[in-house]
Amino acid sequence: MDAPNITTLKRVLNVNVTGSLTKLSQNGETATSWKPIDGKQVHMFGENSHEDANIDPSCATNALKGATIVSARLLETRNEYPFTLGVTVSCLPRNEIVDTGDKYTYTALPKSSVSSPYTLFEADSRTQDSQNWRKKYSEYNGTNLETQGVLEVKNCPYVFVKDTHPVIDVLRDNRELIGSDIDTHQKIDNEWFKVARQVHHQCCNALRSRVLSKLATHDLNYFNVKLERVGGQDWMDIGDGSVALASMAPTNLTDPTEIHLRQQQHLDDFLTKEYNYNARLELTYELQN
Repeated sequence: MDAPNITTLKRVLNVNVTGSLTKLSQNGETATSWKPIDGKQVHMFGENSHEDANIDPSCATNALKGATIVSARLLETRNEYPFTLGVTVSCLPRNEIVDTGDKYTYTALPKSSVSSPYTLFEADSRTQDSQNWRKKYSEYNGTNLETQGVLEVKNCPYVFVKDTHPVIDVLRDNRELIGSDIDTHQKIDNEWFKVARQVHHQCCNALRSRVLSKLATHDLNYFNVKLERVGGQDWMDIGDGSVALASMAPTNLTDPTEIHLRQQQHLDDFLTKEYNYNARLELTYELQN
């Protein structure tokens, strides 16, 4: 099998969520999530996204299923909401934790704007090792490791393993497992090594725990960004109203009843006013073709 073609791509996503506190509370994830319009994922993330006429939807969709994230940066963010927001990006880790124990990709302070780029994620050396696996052993995964490129011999204590199988490289680096150099063993049909079934099983388990368990890929067909009030509070929970009333314009009213009515109107406006959350997110990722 030919080596897979790995393409590194970079996209800047303009994320926008708009709605009143009442709307966000009533509509749930429908109102508090941002994602590509259905069917536009391949146009946004695909390799030939700038050449719509050349896109093969089926191939492009399959390519997006196994994306590896290289890095992610938050370029700009503006939060008009009067509360701190917890933001979760589907393909990025949740490394920011609040006092309730809830975890987010990052948080946005109330009524704030930040234009200094911030790194949300960067692949470490361990992730790079996993990416090397994808480049060399793309057809192997945790479920087919003991069957792909392996010929079974019924009722025998050994199997025949293709010379390009990752187990063969394990045996090259760990000669003590078979007590000799695997490359000195005779190949069957010039491509199959005879390996004890128990040794093969042992090597597969080691590969699963040490490499494949760290091989994180993401399906960009389901990319989304979700917002919530930190700690999962309801959007309409304004407590004693002090946060809302703090934004009320000064008044010369002296009559208690008129003051109360003015405050009540302000609270109603506070809950029904349209707010915006905007972010520019830079995503660098690899697709395998």
